[in-house]
Amino acid sequence: MDYAFEFIINNHGLTTESNYPYKGIDGTCNTQASHAFKIIGNEDVPVDSEFALLKAVANQPVYVTIDSSQSEFQFYKSGVFTGDCETDLDHGVTAVGYGTNGAECMYLHIHYTLYIVGAYVGGERETFSDLFFFRNIVRAF
Repeated sequence: MDYAFEFIINNHGLTTESNYPYKGIDGTCNTQASHAFKIIGNEDVPVDSEFALLKAVANQPVYVTIDSSQSEFQFYKSGVFTGDCETDLDHGVTAVGYGTNGAECMYLHIHYTLYIVGAYVGGERETFSDLFFFRNIVRAF
């Protein structure tokens, strides 16, 4: 994660897919594509503090890492994901909010664009330390 944020800062931002669409052919990079956003820094959010995570997500999207190797997660389509908690972190996603399902069960909304474009994954919130989603947490600013 740190290298990704360092790249964005040094590059003075990133563009969007609509500004720089994927073509699927070898070629050279368009280094002149307009930047849609930039960040000026980032900080780690304590992984053992549910309050710190919810506070960060309430203010802005937060980058988190997950274990995406489970087949039930790879074929996830919608709803609150309730699969096993794994810790072999191999994929980054963005937490964009949180809520409840009307009972005591709370969850985070995850914008997961690499497997499911535009979908939101609800990770079932049990005790914060048991959730496999939230081991490396960084907020950009």
